[in-house]
Amino acid sequence: MQAQLLTSTPILEVFVHEDESDDPRVLASVFESRSRKHARNAYWMLFEPEQLSQRAGQGVRQGFGDAGPLEFT
Repeated sequence: MQAQLLTSTPILEVFVHEDESDDPRVLASVFESRSRKHARNAYWMLFEPEQLSQRAGQGVRQGFGDAGPLEFT
């Protein structure tokens, strides 16, 4: 975060935690999925920010299944 603030540059970060799965193949799949989706989000952030606004609150996840949209009462 500090590097981003000091340089006024977004830095793409992808985190996959070891405890998300005991299976290395699942972890590799999660990493690939998150990397692709974070890269797509970075593109949208720079060139099509309305895409992010449309998806806000929809429970879209990177790596595992989507959580679904928020329900307001």
